[in-house]
Amino acid sequence: MSNSFCKPEQSKLFVPWVDPESGVTSYILNERSAPFQQAFYFTNNNVTSDGRYVWFYAAYPPSPGQCMGIVDMSTQEVRIYPETRFISEAPWIDPVTGEVYWAVDSNIYRRGPEAEDKPQLLGFFPKSIFGSSIRRITTHLTRSADGKYLNLDLIAGDTWHLCAMEIATGKLDIWKSFPICFKHAQFSPVDPAVMMLCQDHWDDIKTGEHFDYVNRIWLIRKGEKAQPLFADDSGKNMHRHSHEWWAKDGKGIWFVDYDHGTEYYNLATGEHTNIWPNGTCHSHASTDDKYLVGDIGTYQWDQRPVLVSFFNTVTKKEVAIASSMPAPPEVTKRAFFHAHPHPQFILDDEYIAYTTTVRGGLDFALVPVAELIERTS
Repeated sequence: MSNSFCKPEQSKLFVPWVDPESGVTSYILNERSAPFQQAFYFTNNNVTSDGRYVWFYAAYPPSPGQCMGIVDMSTQEVRIYPETRFISEAPWIDPVTGEVYWAVDSNIYRRGPEAEDKPQLLGFFPKSIFGSSIRRITTHLTRSADGKYLNLDLIAGDTWHLCAMEIATGKLDIWKSFPICFKHAQFSPVDPAVMMLCQDHWDDIKTGEHFDYVNRIWLIRKGEKAQPLFADDSGKNMHRHSHEWWAKDGKGIWFVDYDHGTEYYNLATGEHTNIWPNGTCHSHASTDDKYLVGDIGTYQWDQRPVLVSFFNTVTKKEVAIASSMPAPPEVTKRAFFHAHPHPQFILDDEYIAYTTTVRGGLDFALVPVAELIERTS
């Protein structure tokens, strides 16, 4: 399905912003329906395949968390749906129907993109299932390749559980349980029996003791043990790996090494390659893996502005989308807004969606990829 609707260059809802150093033009959603308007987390697509429904996060500081808003590119309307509020669990958008799936406490809901659509409860998981209340039900939802399941990497009490929820019935299938923190699970884009999952930092709920993760990225096939992407004796600093995502063809894993940049792991050969040395925070790849985008210096935002940049892996040239993005408002530090740019390719790589702070708040922006390719060819 081709993009028939999403044309921010022609929309009254978006205004152009030109980076003063690179000259690259982004289009910022100018229709102010919420105080803060953000892009989705980079692993989760925010738009239907035909470009009609463009979803974004809406936030109302100082109240923590976000709900969701939608740009209907056909009717040129912006709508906010306050009932879709969530704290940290990235929602999933059906690329065909435009329906949004999201987590609230220990529930999974779905609603359509139109104003008259109502939330539908898909799954409810009471305390009795695990013997403890669910403290977080998912990190970011993804759907299995066969369209039947959503992934849940939930924590109940002091145990982490990797699960799949059948969308049609709400039935929960527990794949594996762990005594340490595993989260950031993502279904393989081609194999419904495989997920990637990741170790992360965690605090003991009884003692408050903090634990760092040791070996970040793992793969698991249903019914089998989880296996690390890198063996403990590989010589890699796996505790410096993060912000991982599947290649669109399912043949590899992309991830960020905080010290060395964006890297690619070939699942068939076990070969891993450093592709973009400058991509040291959140990165994302085009469908054909030729182009990368990322925010750089995001965890040092208090000391210096953040760079959002595009990298052409063929020519090895880079161009800034936002060369000097100022720190977000102070209130974002006191409530969970996850106010990072989180750039990602959308609409068959026609655009990149990201969050910008160049107007003093948090704004949703789109940038055409064609200009970026031209500038780096």
